[in-house]
Amino acid sequence: MSYIFYYLTEDSGNIKERNEVNYLRLIGRVVVVTRGDTTNGNYGSDIKRLNLPTQSRLVVSAYSLWTKLCYLLCRPSNSLTDKGFPTRNVYTGNLLVRWFVNFLWPAKYWKFINRLLPVYETLYFAPFKLTRLFVRDKLRFKKRFKRIVVHDALILRLTKFTPYILMARRSGMFTLANVKSWDNSFYTQFARGASGYLTWSQSMWSDVQRFHKVGALAWHTWGPRPLYNFGHAVRCTSYKPNTEPGTVVIGYAAAFCDPLMAEHEVKILAGLAEHLQASRLDVMMLFRPYPIVPISSYEPLLKYSNIEIVDIKGSPTDRYGDGREIIRFGSDEERIQYLSRCHFFLSIATSFTFEAALFGMPVIQYFVPKNERANKHESAFFARLDISDHILNYFLSHLSVVKSSTQIIEFIKLFKTNTSMRKPPLELMSSIGLPSKEIDWNVTAAHLVRDLHLT
Repeated sequence: MSYIFYYLTEDSGNIKERNEVNYLRLIGRVVVVTRGDTTNGNYGSDIKRLNLPTQSRLVVSAYSLWTKLCYLLCRPSNSLTDKGFPTRNVYTGNLLVRWFVNFLWPAKYWKFINRLLPVYETLYFAPFKLTRLFVRDKLRFKKRFKRIVVHDALILRLTKFTPYILMARRSGMFTLANVKSWDNSFYTQFARGASGYLTWSQSMWSDVQRFHKVGALAWHTWGPRPLYNFGHAVRCTSYKPNTEPGTVVIGYAAAFCDPLMAEHEVKILAGLAEHLQASRLDVMMLFRPYPIVPISSYEPLLKYSNIEIVDIKGSPTDRYGDGREIIRFGSDEERIQYLSRCHFFLSIATSFTFEAALFGMPVIQYFVPKNERANKHESAFFARLDISDHILNYFLSHLSVVKSSTQIIEFIKLFKTNTSMRKPPLELMSSIGLPSKEIDWNVTAAHLVRDLHLT
């Protein structure tokens, strides 16, 4: 049997998605489906493109509002991420709306109410299913092809493709939900009704089963695809982690994308910089900004001589073509050059930790326990980690943890003399499914048809 994959994306300019398309090309033909796409999105001459009509601003706003209402009215998952939503709900509407939502949220976990609430996916698709009862969009296809629709596993990212996915389901096409990031398994807005799933690792699939009760459905592990290109670049480069004696250089990448958390993060790093200065250790921290946060947010760090802000190279890009996210992507070469200046990486809550590990760099995790948080900035900042299942399950479980600036200073003293501390976190890399050799990145493609029961 021949296979055709319809790969849905609203970010066709993202080079990290192209290796997913190339992976699927090893099994069958691929059609990239976009909506209102004006970018080049060059996937190769043998890849067909299907560009759906652009949605109006009114429709886009209506979809966005509906995803938020569904989140308020649906049954939440039992993840800490969703149970702790009021802690991170600092931007929804005005103050009165936030108070109302945060006041009601705990009631959703009361047993008698929780049982009555619909799951997110059921509620989200309900009005669209109703309207499509009057639309003849069920398609018939030639039986010699098995058609598979590949889409993001988070429904809130599918608003551009909702009618398309419903058409695919009504037509009996196999729908494959792609779990694109290590934290996606813990969100309520998860596509529980897909025919099968693509995950980074066995650990990620266990997260999906645990929090969304999808059972033993078809699933396929294909590794952490967003890291594929970076892994190749690391193997091709002559750059290595810094082992030079003298000044110890710490790598650090900003963890949060919103202005309030960025302010707390700056205060915490400022406090750490002051402690490092007081210790009289010869230390420099290379601070990498968050790619969508204005560099001006980090200007208070410029007054510290032991912090250098290393801005992300490249021009700002309108990621989705509608102004909602202006981002500086940088490049693999730029990331490698940045990491090659560092002796070790200080992690808190950033996926850049994976890139540091993949580069072969030692990584330590900074996490201050609740009863040891000294000020409001530490309390607010690390409270976000308290409700982040992905941080607790991956970083705190598989990395060496330091709990204070004092412990960071002690680590640096030992690091300068103990070469055994200069190893990458192999346990973390294994847990997210990073292959040990480049040749192994695509070897699992041979098992996709079997794993998903596509025959």
